[in-house]
Amino acid sequence: STKQKPAEAKLAEMAKAAAAAPVAKSAADKALAGVNAEVKAALMAFLAAEMAAQAAETAAAKDAKLKADAEAKRKAADTVKATLDALSTGKQKTARAAVAKADAVAAAAPVNKANAEKALTAVKAEVAKADAAYKAAIKAVTDTQALITATTANLTKATADQKLKAQAATTQRAAANASKSALENVIAQKQKPAQAAQAAAAATTTELAAAATAGAAVMAQVNAEITEAAKAVAAADAAAKTAETAATTATANVTKMTTAATTAATLIETRKKEMATAQAAMAKKAVELQTPAEANVSTMKTAVTTATSAHANVEKDHTARMQQLTATIAEQGKLAETKTAEATKLANELAKEEARIDELKSTYEKLKTAANGEPTKTALAK
Repeated sequence: STKQKPAEAKLAEMAKAAAAAPVAKSAADKALAGVNAEVKAALMAFLAAEMAAQAAETAAAKDAKLKADAEAKRKAADTVKATLDALSTGKQKTARAAVAKADAVAAAAPVNKANAEKALTAVKAEVAKADAAYKAAIKAVTDTQALITATTANLTKATADQKLKAQAATTQRAAANASKSALENVIAQKQKPAQAAQAAAAATTTELAAAATAGAAVMAQVNAEITEAAKAVAAADAAAKTAETAATTATANVTKMTTAATTAATLIETRKKEMATAQAAMAKKAVELQTPAEANVSTMKTAVTTATSAHANVEKDHTARMQQLTATIAEQGKLAETKTAEATKLANELAKEEARIDELKSTYEKLKTAANGEPTKTALAK
């Protein structure tokens, strides 16, 4: 997606930076240690040159012949001092900046780790959301299956009801047909002979008066039977039509139920496909996001642990070296002060000795003059 790939690229970049941080930190600390060693060597050289220059200058103060040597040693000390200053402001400053930068990168590693864990949490939330969608799809399928079961039961019931009504309609139709057949038999067997008898009676009114009367009575009876038979036929036909209507309605209901069942079956197939799609998407999401994120978090945890340990070791070593360098500088300073004090003391003693030598020379000259018989300055004054 438009967000996932950039996030994964950024996470990979942070993991790479976190893994490289300890290496860069170690290299920077190693470089700083080398520069500090150079600075220390230059400092020792400067202290030695400075002490030599001070001693030479002290000696030159008493002997002009030593002035050139003192100037040369002072120049050498200044040169060493310039070298020391160049190292301090140049290589040492650059190395310290590199160490500071490496420290900043190492300090940023836990932040990157936290961000990666936050991204992993977001991924897990998305996976949980997909899982919820999957469970919802399963519930929808279950509900649809229950609907199909209920619909199938209703369809079975409607089919049985339709079958019963169809059987009743068939029975009633058979009864109607039987009634119609009985009516036709009455007409054929009784009405037609009665009509023939009535015609014969009309032709022979005189002879068959009694027969006509009897025929009329028979005709009335036949007509009554026909009327009753017609009523039975009408009732049977109405019942048959009612049964046929019920059968038609039941058939329509069965058709509707069948359509509903087909629709429900189609729906459950669709839900099954959606469920499978959601499940596949969830699995793919887990593979694409969760697994790489967990691997990156593990890598970053290792890198952070390594960087933290390396940083602590370097800080400890750096502190020890600085303490040692400070102690060395202090010791050399004390030594320089001691040497200076000794040189001053020696110069004072030399001055005293020179004064004594001058005094001895003066005494010697006096004695020499006295031995040669030359008047002394005191005698001449007298």
